[in-house]
Amino acid sequence: REEGNFSLERTAMDRTTKLIDEHLALGGHLCIFPEGTLNSSSTQLLPFRAGGFQFAIRHDMEIWTVVNAGSQECWPLGDLLGGGPARIDLSVVKVCTSARETAELLA
Repeated sequence: REEGNFSLERTAMDRTTKLIDEHLALGGHLCIFPEGTLNSSSTQLLPFRAGGFQFAIRHDMEIWTVVNAGSQECWPLGDLLGGGPARIDLSVVKVCTSARETAELLA
């Protein structure tokens, strides 16, 4: 498979989208990984995919970011199993209160 290219089964995706929309309509939360794939670099972000953000816009949700640093020390690239001793720092920041308003400003 080429990096960044993947296929999906449209019927399964539509079913999953419906379930996520129902969950969010009931006040649920959603966590996405906007790069859409595992990133093998600890120093460079991959481009974000827009798909997951559509849920936040459609349901006018807050958007938060969680950044971790140090997980590559705990689970080095190529190791089958991680869990070694490491310091992992997390930073959690609210990006916006209204995904819909932010999308309109950025459009």
